[in-house]
Amino acid sequence: MESLDGHDALISLRIRMLAAVFGKKITNDMIEVYQRVLRRFPIKVLSKAFRRAESDLEKLPTPKILGVMCGEAMPSTMWRYNFTRSQAPNPEGMLVDVLIDPDPSCDVCREPRSVHPSKRCPDFIDKFNAEVMYRPQDCAEGRAFLAKLKEVAGRM
Repeated sequence: MESLDGHDALISLRIRMLAAVFGKKITNDMIEVYQRVLRRFPIKVLSKAFRRAESDLEKLPTPKILGVMCGEAMPSTMWRYNFTRSQAPNPEGMLVDVLIDPDPSCDVCREPRSVHPSKRCPDFIDKFNAEVMYRPQDCAEGRAFLAKLKEVAGRM
């Protein structure tokens, strides 16, 4: 085998570990197939998928199954920039600038309000009023957090 980069080395090592766990023999050609399928995923995602394969599966997964597991471990690429600016009272009662989320997430299923009701979650629940986002410097808890962060960061 030619020289390996970080992804290929990790994939090779983890496939060999999985093969040992499941008592299977694996060849270099098989490892190259896994590498070709999995090298496009970030190392963090690969690690999550391999950990899941070790704990959840009963036999050595195919490259396709590991690819699907990596895809499920990938972070969401759906970013929303549709917050609207407004003002709302902070816990001290002063009006401060806030961002309003027009489609906040449910506390139970983490899906947006727009997909409710669904089979998985019949009721939208937002106990923490997450549709309003305050800046940390606009409330006592946020200021305490920023002070602690400054203190910790100053020690480094």
